[in-house]
Amino acid sequence: MKGQSQTIESDVRTYFNLLSSQKIEEALDMVHPQLLAMLGKETFVAQYRQMFNTPGMSMSMDEFKINSISPVFNHSEHEYALVSYAFAMTFKVDLSNDKEGQLKSLLLSNYQKQFGKENVKFQQPDSYRIAIKREMFAVNAKDYSTWKVLDFEEGMKVIISTFIPEAVFTHFKK
Repeated sequence: MKGQSQTIESDVRTYFNLLSSQKIEEALDMVHPQLLAMLGKETFVAQYRQMFNTPGMSMSMDEFKINSISPVFNHSEHEYALVSYAFAMTFKVDLSNDKEGQLKSLLLSNYQKQFGKENVKFQQPDSYRIAIKREMFAVNAKDYSTWKVLDFEEGMKVIISTFIPEAVFTHFKK
């Protein structure tokens, strides 16, 4: 069991390093293939590129930390683990034309509503640092070369339940 946990940790860390380095295509190779198949890898690449390179704003993700990895649950020739993790997201915004500070305060308010007031900090002169806590499923099957990751949010459950069995959600109390 310890070996599986170390392999999961190693694969998830690789995924996080690829995201931090903005190596999107390589990071997406580690995402559950059925999620990618729903919209196509190219769509996900375009979404990430847009997030990282919006005119007047840049975004980065770093300080990834694995908080816990559950014991592996075997079901239907797949292995599943639940990974709790955290990271920091930074939005650097061009505030050069925001003489009155309206955009600055509007963005701060919006980010605080979206991510929780305690998770958002403004860093002078132009950055918003956001602490994020999330969960993901790590999934392994005999034809996978690595553990595949699948972010879990309650709002995504309907979509991912098309290829993640209900028994997995029940096992992990999701």
